[in-house]
Amino acid sequence: MELEGLVPKAFLIIAGISILCCLARPDFNLPLFVFAWLIWSEADKSQRIRVFYLMIITFIVDFIWLCYWGSVWNNEIDSGNWESGVHHFVFALCVINFIIKLAAIVLAGLTEKENFKENLPSVFSRVLG
Repeated sequence: MELEGLVPKAFLIIAGISILCCLARPDFNLPLFVFAWLIWSEADKSQRIRVFYLMIITFIVDFIWLCYWGSVWNNEIDSGNWESGVHHFVFALCVINFIIKLAAIVLAGLTEKENFKENLPSVFSRVLG
């Protein structure tokens, strides 16, 4: 299977996992990746670069979230067992989502490399070759 077909599937997997992450986290990945799936399904490829950059920014935000809440939720003392269980479940799903998001970013970058080169300023285009 070609890479072009894997990218929208990765977006839908991330959106599906994000549904469960909403149990204990206001997760922006659900609307983002449904939107990304819609944009990637369109024939017009001009908007894919913006979605790609948005995915990179949200990847950084997810990393910060994982670092902060991972340490907070790992040191829970006063919470009940059910709350701690939900937090650990959501955190595990967020880690899985983070890894799949990295794969989706790499796949999207590989499939749209030529489109990115065409739309970058000439300074960056020379660096990419």
